[in-house]
Amino acid sequence: MSCDWGYRCKQDGAETETWFNHGEAILRSIVKCYPLIKQLQEEDKSRFIEVHILGHAWIEADLWDFLQEHLEHGIELLNEYGESAPLEEE
Repeated sequence: MSCDWGYRCKQDGAETETWFNHGEAILRSIVKCYPLIKQLQEEDKSRFIEVHILGHAWIEADLWDFLQEHLEHGIELLNEYGESAPLEEE
């Protein structure tokens, strides 16, 4: 059965769209890599280096914006049915 996942901010309840089907692993990986992605984006003034999510380039700006705004608040995974899961793998 299909089940799409996104993020929810624990502090203010803000939610992303649910983009990734059975996407818990990719969303956890994105959060782990985001500090490096953010650093790369800040350091690369040339804009020749890009980071993309294979097959999901259309949501990258929304995803980076959400993480920029909410990562320090604490976020969790949220599926299309309203069920949450921790960022830490169980």
